[in-house]
Amino acid sequence: MRFDTTKYTKMAHRFKNTGIQLEEKTIAMVLQYFDAMSNLYNLMPVEKVLGIINAQNEEQLCKEDFYRLMEMTEMEKVFYAFLSPAELMDENAVSPPSERYLMQESLYAVDGVYEEILKAQFGKSFYIPEKEELLRYADDTFFGSDISTENFTHYFREVLHLNAAETSEYLDETLIILEHNRELDRLFFDYARMGLELTLDQIKELMPILTELASQVRTPYYCGHTAAEVGVVPAFPKTAEEMYQEASRTMDMFGQMRTLLAMQGMMPPDMMKKPSKNGPCPCGSGKKYKRCCGKGK
Repeated sequence: MRFDTTKYTKMAHRFKNTGIQLEEKTIAMVLQYFDAMSNLYNLMPVEKVLGIINAQNEEQLCKEDFYRLMEMTEMEKVFYAFLSPAELMDENAVSPPSERYLMQESLYAVDGVYEEILKAQFGKSFYIPEKEELLRYADDTFFGSDISTENFTHYFREVLHLNAAETSEYLDETLIILEHNRELDRLFFDYARMGLELTLDQIKELMPILTELASQVRTPYYCGHTAAEVGVVPAFPKTAEEMYQEASRTMDMFGQMRTLLAMQGMMPPDMMKKPSKNGPCPCGSGKKYKRCCGKGK
């Protein structure tokens, strides 16, 4: 499915009507860069953002226009902000634009995520793909064109006998966890919570498939690089037997909760499933789950 860029065109038209001296197509392109970089990197100094945009385009964006666009996004419904560390810590602080960072929403909405990302990115260089590839990250369902999911899909379809929609849901959940650089054993916990019952042998068979996938996912924790590119070898922190026992307990716990809540008429059983990546967050914020409570977990 082709990514719809209409929202950038509409925003650019509104911005142009305020008198900003840039062509609408340029404004729209910069706004798409903002989304793409916040998705891929989560955290990047604004001077670096501007440098990448100018390096990838013949038309050079001056700092004044760039800062103006940064300011104008504050009036729009976007999933990022431009903040300095001082402004993040103190809502009354005011910093010059040059000291700010492009921050994905979770960094200022979820406690601890900013510090976690900042520490993880320290000393690492940024992965900077070509323009066409970079702008594809504006679509938050895009995890990179170089990820091979064939083994994962084959196992879930042919061995676990899930249909295409179910397999896609589990793949999305897997990629989100890997993108967030979580411990790999978290995968089997979430699979169990979503209702997937696995045998010990199936967990053992899935482990190499999942570690292979983990090595390919680009993550903001590595400044957009993959684990393989930075020399990290993904590994499960627990044995297959330990994860099987934990998954079994999780299945039992959530199974009992589903049954109890359904009997009381409080919640349909299928609502015990973890929300899908692009579904609404159950907290009621109106945001996508991955951009709200699902971020940083």
